[in-house]
Amino acid sequence: MNVDGDRLRDLTLELVECESPTGDTAEVARLYGRRLEELGLEVELLDERFPATPIVVGRLRGDRPGPTIVLNGHLDTVPI
Repeated sequence: MNVDGDRLRDLTLELVECESPTGDTAEVARLYGRRLEELGLEVELLDERFPATPIVVGRLRGDRPGPTIVLNGHLDTVPI
């Protein structure tokens, strides 16, 4: 797998610059979802119960049987 360092830096800056304080991550969740879609993932935004703090689910299905890998993280930031 090749990693494009410039693209990774730009995405990181874009996500960090998006205001996402704890309890209000809807904007960054939508941004993150759009970027995952651009990479070819199926994206689902779970926001019915907690619209201010939605859950972003991205799926990249393989074409062969194999294990499922789950990555989990958070989108809120703390101002410094």
